[in-house]
Amino acid sequence: MRLNRLKQRIAQKEGVVNGWLSMPCAFSAEIMAHQGWDSLTIDLQHGVIDYSDLLPMLTAISTTDTDGDLTLSPAGNGAIVLGSKARVDNILMNGNTI
Repeated sequence: MRLNRLKQRIAQKEGVVNGWLSMPCAFSAEIMAHQGWDSLTIDLQHGVIDYSDLLPMLTAISTTDTDGDLTLSPAGNGAIVLGSKARVDNILMNGNTI
């Protein structure tokens, strides 16, 4: 498991620059991840991204050094949570929530 630099930066009260993904496309997620953002948020609440788009987007982001890719949960849906790749991976593989 790789180090979560986003958590470290927040704990050290350092600034974090976050990018926002609202287009359901793994290619665009990978392009954004290569642009030097500290973190990326995948917005499942306000856009057209759904479960079937989430895993390929997280996989594309995981090929880079971008940390803390977060998912913004649809309102009232506990199945998708705010979390990191490792947490989302746990949810997708085991059906667990955080």
